[in-house]
Amino acid sequence: MVDSAAALPDETAHPLLILWGSETGNSQDAAERIARDAQRRHFRVKVMEMDAYPIAELIEEPLVIFVCSTTGNGTEPRNMSHLWRNLIRSDLPSDLLDSMDFAVFGLGDSGYERFNWAAKKLQRRLENLGAREILARGDADDQDYRGVEGALTPWIESLFNVLDDLYPGTREVEFIPSKELPPPRARLQITTKKSATGRLLEESQLEGVAVTLTKNSRITAEGWYQDVRHIEFKADHNLEYAPGDVAVLYPENAPEDVDTLSVRMGWTRMMDDEYIIKPTDAGWPLSREFPLRATLRQLLTQYLDISSVPRASFFQIIRHFATDEREKEKLEEFSIRPRQFSIASSCLTCPEGIQLCVAIVRYKSILKVPRKGLCTSWLARMSIGTRITIRLESGTMVLPSDLSRPIILIGPGTGVAPMRAIIQDRNHKGAKNNLLYFGCRSARCDFHYEKEWTELSSKGNLILRLAASRDQEEKVYVQHLIPKDAVLLWDWIVSKEGSVFISGSSGPMPKSVRKAIIQALCVGGGWEEETSANYLREMELSDRWNEECWS
Repeated sequence: MVDSAAALPDETAHPLLILWGSETGNSQDAAERIARDAQRRHFRVKVMEMDAYPIAELIEEPLVIFVCSTTGNGTEPRNMSHLWRNLIRSDLPSDLLDSMDFAVFGLGDSGYERFNWAAKKLQRRLENLGAREILARGDADDQDYRGVEGALTPWIESLFNVLDDLYPGTREVEFIPSKELPPPRARLQITTKKSATGRLLEESQLEGVAVTLTKNSRITAEGWYQDVRHIEFKADHNLEYAPGDVAVLYPENAPEDVDTLSVRMGWTRMMDDEYIIKPTDAGWPLSREFPLRATLRQLLTQYLDISSVPRASFFQIIRHFATDEREKEKLEEFSIRPRQFSIASSCLTCPEGIQLCVAIVRYKSILKVPRKGLCTSWLARMSIGTRITIRLESGTMVLPSDLSRPIILIGPGTGVAPMRAIIQDRNHKGAKNNLLYFGCRSARCDFHYEKEWTELSSKGNLILRLAASRDQEEKVYVQHLIPKDAVLLWDWIVSKEGSVFISGSSGPMPKSVRKAIIQALCVGGGWEEETSANYLREMELSDRWNEECWS
């Protein structure tokens, strides 16, 4: 264990609360970087995810930094939703937070119409409740070639310049140099006990439902460049979830990867020694899933993501370990994060089961060893009969309660997963006005669930539009098919007040689809482009426009 020369701030230091909301961990990483810089300046720092912090105590906080991402088309991350619902209550007084200084840093993707919408909403609401903004909102953009760092680094510098002016007492204490190692998040204390090498993350420790893998089949053609799986899990009882909900999985590293790392690091003899894991700062807790007692093998298998691409913050820390010193206190940096997958089934047709449509991530890089996705590789090697725990979470898609209202679904690739759930749900309830735009490369090789869609179409329960981009000389994508249905789309979207659902990879697809529907409304209804665009914005406000895309 390496003891840091950087001492933790004492109780007389100025308090600083940092709250983060994140789906993928990027906002958490940014929040923790701010926290490390604040500790160097001797602030008394607390760092927590937004929904874990007691709402009643927030009113008393004098200085709060909020860091949050935006998911989909303007939705706040799930671990921010409880806080947000409380902040937007109509009975809150306008001076509720008048003793709070705050700043907001948002992470988003300008490829979406509502770029950094969650951060913008939060900023406005805090001001409406009387809080004082001390620094203009920072906006990180996935489209920036520098990544989050492009906006975060200068924003942090500006933040502490402002804080130095607001709290001049912080200047009176000498800052801890950045070259010194920050305080450890946790300390590992070896016990005298040799532990079994089995699974530590038992079902009883996890929130969720125990399920058994019953099917794990490839649905793309053999020899096709991409391996996409249809995966089915079965529970011991009926489940309740809605179309658009997500399944949260807790993956594990491959045993061979754990063994390779242990040999390379010289840890082979200590892999099955048991350690007590002691957090060093109650104001900056470890993740809720992290154990307080475990072996190194269990940590590397179930808790620490040893195969991910490290973030910039990792390298800022690892530079302190240029020698062969063991950096056990940094293990939390690699924390395995639960993975979310849109459920591809309806509990009306699959009452005891959960079905997923998953692309197995494998790709070549400049490294000799091919890269692979942690969770999808874990799923790919999972054998029938394996029992795991899955947590169910509500999704962001809102289906029309009136079954007579039509729906337009755009789900290329594995983006078809939530669309399949929606179609199964509506088909079971007798709703027939369903239109699906599906995109793939080849109708022969990766037309996911072709048999199901064809059967539903033949019965008049689904209108199917297929864009197989590589099956002709000129590439055809889903957005190219939409204007051809201009009259139908005008009728379904405007006349019959239908809903639109988009799911799949982010990037150009969501924007291209949006432009195509605007064009279709112009052609089908004779509207000007601005009128069509404004109508889509009204649809967003009334939950008739839904996007759930991922990077």
